[in-house]
Amino acid sequence: MPDKIVLMTTIRFLHDLATAAWIGGMIAMAVAVLPAAKGLFGMGPQAQRLQLAVQKRLRVPVYIAIVVLIVTGLLMSRRSPRYAGLLSWANPYSAALAWKHVLVAAMIVIALVRSLAFGRMPPQAAGAGEAAGAGAMGGGAGQPAQPGQPAQPGQPAALGARQKASMALLFLNVLLGIAVLLLSALSAALRAGPPA
Repeated sequence: MPDKIVLMTTIRFLHDLATAAWIGGMIAMAVAVLPAAKGLFGMGPQAQRLQLAVQKRLRVPVYIAIVVLIVTGLLMSRRSPRYAGLLSWANPYSAALAWKHVLVAAMIVIALVRSLAFGRMPPQAAGAGEAAGAGAMGGGAGQPAQPGQPAQPGQPAALGARQKASMALLFLNVLLGIAVLLLSALSAALRAGPPA
């Protein structure tokens, strides 16, 4: 097999793997992890801790995936004779890539906002969770939220607002990720079609 084919296969494989890791991880969080946590713990601190623990484990793989996507995407796009530049709208292929790059940039910004602004549990929420756990052990009034119930009155209202904002950003990124996949399919079809 020629070296060029091995190189391009490796680049394409890494690009697809990084896409699956990032967008697949977001879809799994949105459709499985967060609904399961909400069903088990309500909107209380336990659900917040689970969300943050999963988010923390995914953070480094996602950052690596973003870097891999940028590098491999640039290498793959330059290979096509229809490629007219990073944000060029000169032909349908370049326009599809330009829209894809704009959406990926928006996804990166949203991922960074989620990670930096919502990536840590506020101290009062952590304390509320510990108090709820201590109350449950002693049979006191600080019982943890039952499955499907909202956070207890003693828990800060900001906890639910932070969780909702973080979830809204996650769902927005999932939608953008699906649009990116659609644009990837479109650009692949345009690359394979007759010259523009």
